[in-house]
Amino acid sequence: MTAFALLTRYELALFFRRPSGYLILASVMFLNALGVLDVVLAIRNEAVDSPITEAVYQTPFFWLIVLLAAPAITMKSYAHEYASGMWETLTTAPVGSLQIVLAKFCGAWLFLIILWLPFIGYLYLLLPFFDNPALLDPRIVGSSMLGLAMLGALYVAIGCFASSLTGSQMLAVIVALVLGITLFLQSFVATQFPESAGFASAFFNHTSLFLHLEDFVRGVIDTRHLTFYLSLTGFFLYLNWQVVEMRRWV
Repeated sequence: MTAFALLTRYELALFFRRPSGYLILASVMFLNALGVLDVVLAIRNEAVDSPITEAVYQTPFFWLIVLLAAPAITMKSYAHEYASGMWETLTTAPVGSLQIVLAKFCGAWLFLIILWLPFIGYLYLLLPFFDNPALLDPRIVGSSMLGLAMLGALYVAIGCFASSLTGSQMLAVIVALVLGITLFLQSFVATQFPESAGFASAFFNHTSLFLHLEDFVRGVIDTRHLTFYLSLTGFFLYLNWQVVEMRRWV
C-alpha cells in the first residue's frame, strides 16, 4: 500500500477514534432531521412540482451543515499536529508534502461524504408527503449527492488551508468560517444585479454557490459547475501545499 493510501486511511480512521467525530455525525443527522421537518411544515397539503432534493436544499438547516461541518472536521488536520509536536514526526517520514496535503484532504472529504449518506434516507422519508414519486428519481438523488460532494470538497479544501496556517484549532475554525461564509454571502449578490448588468452580473453569477448547486439538486449535471468546484478546490489545495512546504523547510 502506498504512503498516500496509508495516510488517507489513517486520517479517516481518526474521526472514528475520537468522540468529536461521533459528535459531528450526530449534529449533522440532527440538522438534517430539522430540515426534513421544515420541508414537511412548509408544504403541508400544497401541491409541489419541484424535486424533493430542491425542497431540502432551500432550507436553512441544509446550509448550516454546509457552512459548519467542514470547519469542524478540518480544524485538527494540521493545527493539532503543530501544537502537539506530531508535525515534526510526520515531516521527517519518507513522504512528500503533496502526499500529506492530499491525504489529509481526502480523509476529511471522505468523512464528510459519510456524514451526508443518511441524507439519502431522509429524502425517502419525505416521499409520502409528495404526490409524485418521480420527484425523487434515483438520477436526481445521484446528481444531488455529486453536487454535495463537489461543494463539500471545496469547503474541506478551505478548512484544510485554514488549519495549515495556525497551531490553534479555534483560530483555524474562525478562518475557515470567515472564508466559507464570505463565499456563501457573495452568492446573494448575484440576485441584486439585473441580467443586463454586464461583467459584474456575469462574475457574481459564475461564483454563486446557489446557482451552481441548483442544477445538481434538479438532476442536471453540467461540466461548467464541475469545473467551478474543481478549480476552486484545486486553488485552496495549492495554497495549502505551499504553506506545508514552507513549514516543512523553515
